[in-house]
Amino acid sequence: MKEKDLVNILNDYIGSKKIIYGNEIRMGIGIPDIMICSDVLKKDSLITDYYTLKIYDYINKKKVDNINEITKNVSMSKKNIYKYIYELKEKNILEFEKNKIEVLRNIELKDIGTNISIEVKLKDWKNGILQAKRYLRFSDYSYLAILEQYQKNIDLKELKDSGIGLIVVGDTIRQVIRPRKSKQCDKYFKYISISSLFDKNNTNSNTEFNSKNLLSIW
Repeated sequence: MKEKDLVNILNDYIGSKKIIYGNEIRMGIGIPDIMICSDVLKKDSLITDYYTLKIYDYINKKKVDNINEITKNVSMSKKNIYKYIYELKEKNILEFEKNKIEVLRNIELKDIGTNISIEVKLKDWKNGILQAKRYLRFSDYSYLAILEQYQKNIDLKELKDSGIGLIVVGDTIRQVIRPRKSKQCDKYFKYISISSLFDKNNTNSNTEFNSKNLLSIW
């Protein structure tokens, strides 16, 4: 068996639970084999660029109505500021004309559901834990998933101390350790990760996604 086979087993299981998921969500600081979430952002609200999201949040929080205020107070080149604002305009998130800005739609960065990252390994649990720890920067929870026959090799204390959950895959798929909610999770990174997930999710667009507690599906 290869790791991709183990990933596919988990994909099939998650898909059967009607949970939205995506594979290899690239976040710069880590690429989870699988990411799942309990809610779906509206298609026209997806923002996958960190600085675009930061600019939007600045405009919305500060009630900015002109671009001059941004160029004076944000440490970013004028060229890039314009680029990010035009991206937001294209998504109909804000209107921008003659240097005037109007927010058309409020994007709430806090209440966007729960996301979970999963690092899948056949047996290399040490590297699996290192990678799963990185995902805590942009995920509410993080898991290591491993073949059942290699569970005996894992330092369970290290997993528990790190707050990483453990899923073992054998004849059944089960949760051995429940993860702790991340205190490192950055709201911008989380929003971008869910946007990226939805951009490449592996589920049918007509599926009614299950929004129950994701930690209870194993």
